[in-house]
Amino acid sequence: MYQTILVPLDGTVFSERALPLATTIARATGSRLVLIRAAWAPQQPGMDAVESQQWAIREAQMYLESVAEGLKAQGAPVELSAPHALADVGILREIAVQRADLVVMASHRQPNRQHQIVGSIAQAVLSQSPVPTIVLRVEEHLHPSPRPHAPELIVPLDGSAFAETILPFAVDLAKALHWSLTLLRVLPVPGQPGFAPDRYLEEEAEAVSYLTDVAASLRKEGVRVKTEVKAGPPARTILEQCHLHDASMIAMATHGRTGVHELAFGSVTLAVLRESERPLLLIHPPRETAVQPATQAGLAELVPSR
Repeated sequence: MYQTILVPLDGTVFSERALPLATTIARATGSRLVLIRAAWAPQQPGMDAVESQQWAIREAQMYLESVAEGLKAQGAPVELSAPHALADVGILREIAVQRADLVVMASHRQPNRQHQIVGSIAQAVLSQSPVPTIVLRVEEHLHPSPRPHAPELIVPLDGSAFAETILPFAVDLAKALHWSLTLLRVLPVPGQPGFAPDRYLEEEAEAVSYLTDVAASLRKEGVRVKTEVKAGPPARTILEQCHLHDASMIAMATHGRTGVHELAFGSVTLAVLRESERPLLLIHPPRETAVQPATQAGLAELVPSR
C-alpha cells in the first residue's frame, strides 16, 4: 500500500493540476503527501553564490507554503521539501530521502518542442524513478473534466512477466480508490506485425484464457476485475477502450532507461503517453524482468497476499 506520495511542483498552475489526484490518493491510503520544489539558482556574474542559493530556497519554500495552506484548509496533512538541486536531480533524490513509493506529477510539454512527448523533467523522472509514477499530460487545450470519470483502471497486458509488473501497483490503487480493473489484451490485425491468419483463433482463445487466469488471481485480492480481448493497433486500441469505458486512468509497464533525451518506453507506451488525456500510472521494472516468461507462479509473486 502507498505510504508516501511525492508531488513535484515548479511554481506554475500546470504543475498544480497534479494536486487533486495526489490528495485523493493520499486520503484514501492514509499516505504522507510531500510537496517538493527544487530550488536552483544558476551562478550569475557579480552575485554571491551562497546568497543566490539561499534566495532560491526561500522562494521555493514560500511558494510551497502558499500551496500547502490551501490543502491544509481541506484537512490534508502536507509536508514540504525544497532541496537545492536541479529539478530532476532534486526529485529523484527526494524519492530516496522521503522513502516515497509513488510520484504524482503533471507534465507540461514545452510549446517550442513539437516532437517532445512530455516535459524534460518528467522524462528524466519517468526514465529513472525506482517507484511508480502517475503522470498527467497537461497542455493549454487540455482542461480538467468537469465531471468525474468512471472508477475504472485500464491495464493493458501482453502475456509477458514484464507487462505484469504493473499489477501490484494497479491493485493497490484500485483497492484504495474502490476502482475496478479492466485487463486488456490487444491482438494484431491483418497488416500488423505478428498477425498470423492460421493461428488467430487459437491466439484469441489463448488470450481469453490468459486474462481469465490473471483476473482470477486478482479477484482473490478483493478487486473487481473485467477482461477484454480486442484486435487492432495496440496504442490506438488502448486509448479507444479507455475512452469507451470513460476510465479514469491507464496503467502500464515501460521500458524506461537511464540517460535518454527522449522517452525510450517502447512504441506502444510512448504512443499512449503522447495521446492520452487521462493520467497514466507507469513503472519500469528491472531490465531482466523483460525477458522472463509469464507464469502463474510468477504472477503469485507479483500480487502477494496482503
